[in-house]
This record gives sequence, structure tokens and C-alpha cells, in this order.
Amino acid sequence: MKLSKFSIGASALALSMGTVVANAETIDMQAYVPNSLPVLGSAGVDLGERVKRLTSGEVDIVYHNPGELAPTNEIWDGVSTGAITAGWYTPGLAEGVIPASPLFTAFPFGPGAVEYTAWWYNGGGKELWAELSAPVLSDECEPVSVLQ
Repeated sequence: MKLSKFSIGASALALSMGTVVANAETIDMQAYVPNSLPVLGSAGVDLGERVKRLTSGEVDIVYHNPGELAPTNEIWDGVSTGAITAGWYTPGLAEGVIPASPLFTAFPFGPGAVEYTAWWYNGGGKELWAELSAPVLSDECEPVSVLQ
């Protein structure tokens, strides 16, 4: 299956930001975790507040809790088809599309943030993700990660 758009974490936001015009724009962002979840959920809410402040209200990212716009396991497809404007997502949930995607998310006793970031930038992680995701991403869409 070829996808025209893809979102990891705030990547759909990055894709959507390119289409912002002079008029105020509301971006509905479907999340995979509730906004009440410390760090993961609250970071998505904080992102929306910061973007709104930085754009003087011209871009308003509305954080939607799991299931409000689509089931969590359908965020990838929703963003790729345009049914959802943006997604707050983890690549581990894309296992149905990219079987090795759980390697790019947290797992028990796995590397910490520093080790993961070192692997992503210096250990071939970014290149491995590009190779594994290439069959399902279109040429016109470059996935964006919060690590980039």
C-alpha cells in the first residue's frame, strides 16, 4: 500500500504547516494517548499551545484524545488519506503497515533516550527507518520525527 502522507508524532503537523495560509487554520490532531498522560500526552497539548502562541493564533492545533476522531490503530491511515489532519503518534503502532516499526518505539529494558538518540543519529537508526518505511511512503512525502 502506497501512502501519500505519513505522521510520526508531530510529523503530520510539519506536513500541515506547509499549507498554512494568511487565514487562521485549525489543525485537528488525533492522539494515541490521552492529554492527561504526563509527558506523552501533555507534550502534545504543549506543542499546540506553543504553535498557537508563535503564530499569533493563526495556527490552532486541537489535541484530540484517543478515539475522538478515529481509533488509535487507524491514525496512520487517517493521516495518509487526509481523513485526519495530523496525528500525535508512535511508529510502534504502525506494525500493520511496517512490521519492524516497534523497533522505533519504547520497549521494556531497551535503550534510554540518550542511547536511542545516539543510535538514531550515529548508529544507522535513521537510515534503517528510511529503508523500512520506503515501500509505504510516497516520493513526495518525507517522514519527520521529533528527533530530526
